Amino acid sequence: GKSALEAILEKGEDEVVAVYCAPDKEGKPVDPIKTFAEEKGLPVYQPDNFKDAEYLDAMRALNADLCVMAYVIIFVPEEARDIPTHGSICFHPSILPKHRGPSSINWPIIGGATKSGLTFFWPDDGLDEGEILLQKHIDITPDDTLGTVYFEKISKQHWKPSPWLKPGILRVLFKTVHWRRTRVGAARQMPKLIGLGHLLMFTT
Repeated sequence: GKSALEAILEKGEDEVVAVYCAPDKEGKPVDPIKTFAEEKGLPVYQPDNFKDAEYLDAMRALNADLCVMAYVIIFVPEEARDIPTHGSICFHPSILPKHRGPSSINWPIIGGATKSGLTFFWPDDGLDEGEILLQKHIDITPDDTLGTVYFEKISKQHWKPSPWLKPGILRVLFKTVHWRRTRVGAARQMPKLIGLGHLLMFTT
């Protein structure tokens, strides 16, 4: 979450209007993204759910274009995901649909896989389920560990460099969403982008 926020702010092409993270827990370290966001003067919200009307109204008041979700630990229902103009996308550190849920980096290593990667997708109400937006692969060697796979490979791929987040690219992707929905005759409304769990709300 923090690395995503750092990359977006460093590029300076989008305005981050809010950062969402889970509530603080007594005796636990403060979430690094909260500390970083406050240092940058960004509004930070820490609701314990995304169902109450007051929390949803606060999200609507942000008038965000997009929500980017990463490492979400509180369920985000469709009503909340659909609040930003262009909905919500979610980051997951595996090549979905394989390895949904927690420990998604561990299992490819344990299983002796030679490749893994990352996925951005439009989340629905399932666990790491939804239509895939983008995927990037990374190699796994016999010497790799959880730390090297994530910090030296996946982390470097998912935000830096990140042409996916450029406004022009996003507009193309949004058009692609509507094209794909028309082609497949999808009945459900595509979720809109929002950042939850860590949620980054921004305008383009």
